[in-house]
Amino acid sequence: MAGAGGWEEGSWAGSEGTSLHHSLERTWGRLFDQLPDDARTALFVVVADHDAGGRHAVQALNFLGLSLASLGPAEQLGLVASSADAIRLRHPLLRSVVLARTPLADRVSAYRALAEIADGYSRSWYLAAAAIGPDEAVATALVAAAGEARQRNGLRASARTLHRAAELTANPSVRAERLLQAAHDAHLAGDSRGAVAWCEQALGYRRDPSFTVHVQRVAGGALTWMGEPKRALELMTAAAAAARPNHPVRAAEIMAEAIAPALLQGQVHQVRGLAEEVECIWEESPEAAAATTPTALAMVAEAFSLSGEIDRAAPYLRRAASLPSSPDMMAELQGAAFHAQSLGWAERYSEAHHDLTTLLQAARRLASPPILSFALAISAEIGWWTGQWATAYADATEALQWASENGQPGLLGYGLSMLARIEAARGERESCQARVDKSRREVEAQDVGSMPVYNYAALGLAALSGGHLSDAAANLQQAWDLSCRQGMNNPNVVPMAGDLAEALARVEERHRCTQILNWLDERAEATGLAYPRAVGCRARGILATDPDEAQRLFAESLAALDKVGPIAFEQARTLLCSGEALRRNRRPVAAREPLHDALILFESLGARPWAARTRAELAASGVKDRRVTMTTAGPRSLEELSPQELQVARIAGRGQNNIEVAAALFVSRKTVEAHLTRVYRKLGIRSRTELARILLANGIAD
Repeated sequence: MAGAGGWEEGSWAGSEGTSLHHSLERTWGRLFDQLPDDARTALFVVVADHDAGGRHAVQALNFLGLSLASLGPAEQLGLVASSADAIRLRHPLLRSVVLARTPLADRVSAYRALAEIADGYSRSWYLAAAAIGPDEAVATALVAAAGEARQRNGLRASARTLHRAAELTANPSVRAERLLQAAHDAHLAGDSRGAVAWCEQALGYRRDPSFTVHVQRVAGGALTWMGEPKRALELMTAAAAAARPNHPVRAAEIMAEAIAPALLQGQVHQVRGLAEEVECIWEESPEAAAATTPTALAMVAEAFSLSGEIDRAAPYLRRAASLPSSPDMMAELQGAAFHAQSLGWAERYSEAHHDLTTLLQAARRLASPPILSFALAISAEIGWWTGQWATAYADATEALQWASENGQPGLLGYGLSMLARIEAARGERESCQARVDKSRREVEAQDVGSMPVYNYAALGLAALSGGHLSDAAANLQQAWDLSCRQGMNNPNVVPMAGDLAEALARVEERHRCTQILNWLDERAEATGLAYPRAVGCRARGILATDPDEAQRLFAESLAALDKVGPIAFEQARTLLCSGEALRRNRRPVAAREPLHDALILFESLGARPWAARTRAELAASGVKDRRVTMTTAGPRSLEELSPQELQVARIAGRGQNNIEVAAALFVSRKTVEAHLTRVYRKLGIRSRTELARILLANGIAD
């Protein structure tokens, strides 16, 4: 069926099973058919009860006049194995065989028996499974069960339960409402495709204008994470336009949310236009302005931050932070993520880190993979700026994992871009290229137009790190040209302007370099940001022919960076440039201090090619021993941890036990124990107290 905007339900059918798979199914099927009726029913009860937690089988068998002895024939044929605490199927394929071959009447009887024993959520599901047609009493119970699941932070369970409630609902209008509720929770739980499909189904039962607006809003959000920003934007702007005459509050919220797919498309002019439309609605309707949400405010701030209007974004960020939290915390998570990202682009790193710590804990607790992936990628971006590259790499790796598992190209691209950037600076050019290739193959191809800028910028930095100046200038120029066409006027969103200016300065392309420097100067003046000021001064220092003028410019660069805190990579690069200039102007002794400081920073980041270049300069300045003692004991050891080990260490370092760490990372307790064992061995420690101390000493503890 065709829904609003002409979208079609995608096919998610898995691959055909192998011949061995089918052979095993036939074998198990023949054995199942040999069982007496009582044994088949008893086996079905065991399977059905296992799906819901495995607590009610024995009582349900007794309710049916059966017992565990009824399973004897199944055990003799090797279909089940029993122990003191469990009854297990011999093979996973048996589950589908039992479900498929048990007659309908026996299935219904078994589910009703289980419902008599169970209560709460399980009872509702058993009654639903026993229903063979619409049943409003059961559907209502399922809606209540979905509410319980949502309160327990079980969004996937809530979505599945609401969908089943819709299937058992006879009233078309009510069925549509329940399908839309299911789609909403599925979207938040990371099942974007399911959300879009259920939105389409909902429109098959109800198409009044107000309901259609709601459907388009939910579907637009899901399509955004699916990597279809163009379709998402069409749906959401259409929904906002339809709502605007009679429901300006809703129109403003939807228009603000439409900024997200516009961002993915990379059209900053359009993003800014949407923000101004939201402002117009607020000006026209005092009601809409008064009822605005933190998410809407954060999205408008994001739009102006991206376009380089930091002062214009600031009031919206302040107001969003001052509003009370919504009773429905899940509804505000996306806005909180964009709020933190805007803070980062405004160089308010401490505030962004604080907000992200809270957001990540909430996203883990509420089990929302899209928000978790997005927040982790933002955290990686903040870590890049503040010099916490080990944690940034771990965050980006986990972000990539969640985006891949849930099939969300936009989030996939963000995670890939952060990994590529860190690998580029660390001299891992092949890895960086592989990330870019994957992004081009799986993200750019999905009409995520923001990604080419990131990809060219990463390749340019990789070339610059390796000393391949012509390649660096070529790739960075591509990134620069694209960002100019898109209207990206915040230099901090994709920090490639400083790299391009440096590459052009080093190949003595003075005219082109001056164009970039003039833009950086104008942006620094307009935004008040430190990064454009610092990298502009550094490039001018490289170009300077007067030694004293060069050192003055390098000092200005460092002073600008000092205003916003430790932007370690940029500081180290400026120190390196200062030392290089001093050494080449026959001041080797003076060169040693900035070179020594640069080396400490580069080594703490794992920026190996930059550290090697610094060592060479130190040697040329007369320092014979190229080894430099680190000022802190931790960074090198922490670099030995894998991204997964570091994530476990960070959460364990907060004092959480292994079960809590496992829940936060959605892994088993044994996995956590194995990771912690390796962490302790690599760091040479024996307790969480020591772990917390090391993390805190390196600024990594949350």
